[in-house]
Amino acid sequence: DVLMSASGYTDTNHITVGSDRFLRLDRDGVATRTEVTWDPSRKLRVAVGGETDLTRTRFDIRFTRPPREGDPRGPNFTQDALIEATGSNTSRNVALWSSATWYPVPELELTGGARVDSYLRNQATVVQPRGQAIWRVADGSSLRAGAGLYTRPPEHLDQGLQPELEPERVVQTTVAAEQRLLPGLTVQA
Repeated sequence: DVLMSASGYTDTNHITVGSDRFLRLDRDGVATRTEVTWDPSRKLRVAVGGETDLTRTRFDIRFTRPPREGDPRGPNFTQDALIEATGSNTSRNVALWSSATWYPVPELELTGGARVDSYLRNQATVVQPRGQAIWRVADGSSLRAGAGLYTRPPEHLDQGLQPELEPERVVQTTVAAEQRLLPGLTVQA
């Protein structure tokens, strides 16, 4: 199976506070995504894919600093120094991934794979291993566990003003239970 998609988007954020403080961000972008899946046997599924994202951001800023995680206080519009910047930047992100899902017995599904993201604006490449196990304990009931590394580029304002920032990273782990109550109604925890 081959799944291909393309999208275009535009985003405008203009904020004005008083007569001399403003934050104007305009983004335009295009993105593509392709994924190919292949079942070489009843017990194995292989998937490979890739995506690209090209975003141009124009900014005109005369504003106080943004709030930061862990700040004892938020920014102060009258006392904090203003950030003043005007310009534009282009972010180009490319990703490739692959995974294999093995069904050793009908009740068990094991998936392992990796995603590689290249954030070309700051020349950062990150390999993100991921895995998941699903055990169908009974008809309509399953248990699931997964873990993986996930990344994204720095938040837009930070990335625009500080291109040397590394991508944000998080290791996510999940344990879940799922129960189908009725056809079309499922509960997950």
